[in-house]
Amino acid sequence: MRVLLATGVEALDKDLVEGLFCRDIDVVGECYYREGLLSMVQQKKAGVVILSPHLPGQDNMAVLVKELRMYNIRIVLLPGDKKDSDALDLACKAAALGVYDILWDPVEPGRVAKRTLRPATLAEAGVEPNMEVIAGIRTGEEKEPREPEPQKPAPRKLKIQTPFPRKTNHSFPAADKARIPDSPVVVFTDNKGEEIYRHISTAKEKIVIIDCSDDSGLPSLLDIDRKLAWECDWRLGMVAKPHVYNKRVCYYGIIGQEPSVIDERDLRALDDIMKSLDSKTQVLFNDVPEKVFKIIKQYTKTI
Repeated sequence: MRVLLATGVEALDKDLVEGLFCRDIDVVGECYYREGLLSMVQQKKAGVVILSPHLPGQDNMAVLVKELRMYNIRIVLLPGDKKDSDALDLACKAAALGVYDILWDPVEPGRVAKRTLRPATLAEAGVEPNMEVIAGIRTGEEKEPREPEPQKPAPRKLKIQTPFPRKTNHSFPAADKARIPDSPVVVFTDNKGEEIYRHISTAKEKIVIIDCSDDSGLPSLLDIDRKLAWECDWRLGMVAKPHVYNKRVCYYGIIGQEPSVIDERDLRALDDIMKSLDSKTQVLFNDVPEKVFKIIKQYTKTI
């Protein structure tokens, strides 16, 4: 059994990895954004997805569930509090699509692991399926675009039964601007989109740009379609599709969010990308916040 985690709750994911490993279940990865979930499922060849509405992204959750079910992916759904109308609505729609593994708050990692091992029946789902969902939800295969998740308050925080340790706050000294031509990693601590563009215009080596600013101007300079810019967001990790500017240069950006809200999941996604790069590739970081330095420091001595 190959399981992909897509809960959006880092502490829960860590406990699930341990709990599933003890039961000889192969956790093939963690997905950080809704938009990349289907691609990652196919890439990792996962058969089961543990999913909650806390997974960040704009895709409609009910549409996402239907798309996964169209590929015969089993879903263990953690919708939240059963008294919450949005959580109940999602569960009813999911049940109509054959999702019976529904676990309400409070969430126990042990119960999730046991349910992953033993699929539930419709009778055990505990909700009345909303059959209108079968015809009422569009999928990505149709010509019409997906409906984005309507703007509404964020889902209530999942109640996790087991306690988790507090996150440790790390601080990293600010770095001087590194301008070493033969360094594998070159860091621009200020927003230097035009300067980076001039650099790649004359450079001969293979270059990967990792942009930490949403207003660097690089997407425009590199002719990136803003409607598709989310695909090259480095916070998607290995699911991200870098924009290929030419044979030597490709670009990862950050779309629609301030660097100050970068979290641990985003840093792990960035680390995955860095590990995948060829050692001869030069990496240009633009407008790097302190949180990102702990990832960069592993790959360069210029900081």
